[in-house]
Amino acid sequence: MATPYLSGIAALWLSAKGQIDPLKLRDLMSITASPLDFNNGGTALHGTLAPVIQQGAGFINATKLFSATTILSPAFIELNVCPYF
Repeated sequence: MATPYLSGIAALWLSAKGQIDPLKLRDLMSITASPLDFNNGGTALHGTLAPVIQQGAGFINATKLFSATTILSPAFIELNVCPYF
């Protein structure tokens, strides 16, 4: 159910700040996300961050998104990308 939430935040961005390149908005949403605690399906371990495979970029933080002053691009890490593999 992330799509309605993200599209609502994108609509708020467009109404408040105007047009932006969709890839830049994606990068902003990724770098301003809050990390999530690890959850094994029954118990959340507070203080232990979840691995990237479980949480993705994290939980989008609209307050940090609208107050961001820097865009990091690309907002992802490529693993095992080198000429030796």
